Amino acid sequence: MTYQPLAGPNATQAMLEPGINQPFTIRLGNVSLRTGAGISIGYNDNINLAKTARDADSIETVSFNLGGNWQPTDINNLSFNLGWDYQWYNFNHGQSNDSFLISPDSQLQFNILVGDFKITLHEGFAYQNDPISVGEISNDSNFSRFTNDAGLTVYWDLDDVTASLGYDHDNLWVFQKQYSYLDNQVDVISPAVEVNLSKAVQVGVNTTFSDTQYSGDVQNNSTGFTAGPFVTAQLSDFISVNGQVGYTMTNFNRGGLNGDSENSSTYYYQVGVSHRINDTMSESVTGGRQTIPGITSNFTDRTFANYSFNWQATTYLSVNSNLWYENLDDSEASTRQTADRYGAGLNLSYGLTDHASVGMAYQYVLKVADPSYLGYYQDSTTLGFNYEF
Repeated sequence: MTYQPLAGPNATQAMLEPGINQPFTIRLGNVSLRTGAGISIGYNDNINLAKTARDADSIETVSFNLGGNWQPTDINNLSFNLGWDYQWYNFNHGQSNDSFLISPDSQLQFNILVGDFKITLHEGFAYQNDPISVGEISNDSNFSRFTNDAGLTVYWDLDDVTASLGYDHDNLWVFQKQYSYLDNQVDVISPAVEVNLSKAVQVGVNTTFSDTQYSGDVQNNSTGFTAGPFVTAQLSDFISVNGQVGYTMTNFNRGGLNGDSENSSTYYYQVGVSHRINDTMSESVTGGRQTIPGITSNFTDRTFANYSFNWQATTYLSVNSNLWYENLDDSEASTRQTADRYGAGLNLSYGLTDHASVGMAYQYVLKVADPSYLGYYQDSTTLGFNYEF
């Protein structure tokens, strides 16, 4: 329960994060390392996501990333990634908004191979405070939260069939006093089966069983179940598709102060298409429907769509853009909302050397909500410099 949408307004900072998804550059025996650092300055015309009484500010960020891979044997490996930022606000918000952040990409993973079995142990964690990534929130400049996901997955390789069983224990701690009632822990068991119909087509079935326990008395505890088929296919050298659809059901306890007694029993789906136009251009489209945790309600039904376009314009210049939309519909709580959010982003990156680059990112987000006072629009622009060691 990380309150992180599958498609949404995170492209601005993502382009300016150093080191993430970059090749390893330092070799020490069987240890490979990757490091990067960056600095950026941005301007945001509505940091508090308000319809009226909008607050603007400039934000400076210093970033550092360290990634590594340790190969103790030919068949086992340990990988990790740690990204952190320090942000400070320059105008009227000062220490109330200044913060040390941990990237959502920060994780530790250990893969163990034993015969036909692969065991993956993982630990993922993040500390974030930007409320724009949580569609239900308005009229706040902070949503400080720490998330932690620890678990393991066992894969059984039977040639063209792979069976897996996963367990995850997730924790969410929210440090904003007005949202501290959202603190929770979630336990998830996830059996799955995947079949290789050919080198290009894989099909299977995903299932999950979950138990959610809140630490406060506002949100209702719940148990949930999802099940449905999925498919991935490489249709050609240029086009790949993936899709999943299924049924999701969540039963909630009664008595929470949110006044919500509604259970969830509905369907989910997600479809994605990736298209490599030529050697320098590619595009992708994703869309779907899911049920996510509510902020003031038991749950929120979310429908979303995202289009992205990537262009390596020259050897040094890359251009990335995206358009996205989401609809949010709360369950029947005492305080609830419905909303449509629209977003657009443009990222430019120019390589100065093999290690140094500069970038610019612009993002626009519009929220139209019922009740109307939860609506807002926001413009943000960021300039950054990165160095990969």
